[in-house]
Amino acid sequence: MQSETLERGCELMTGQKQTTGITYRIIAQTEQKAIMEYTYICPNCMRKTTVSSEAYPSDYGRLETGGFCEELTCSKCNQSADVRFWAAMKTE
Repeated sequence: MQSETLERGCELMTGQKQTTGITYRIIAQTEQKAIMEYTYICPNCMRKTTVSSEAYPSDYGRLETGGFCEELTCSKCNQSADVRFWAAMKTE
């Protein structure tokens, strides 16, 4: 499968739906991993969804600065999308 590099170095799979997130936050963080929570409008079902995932130390910098993409699976329709998050979207 081909991929295309978009601005800010986000690798997005060709054909995957894309959207911009609403908010993201770090729920818990240790030296080994962080638990993240993301909120966005799913481009597949058009419903607001909140999902969580794990991030690892190599990604901690981008969580603080924003400007990153995550492949997330909607909790409502179970389909994946590439979601872009900016620093201004981070909540405490």
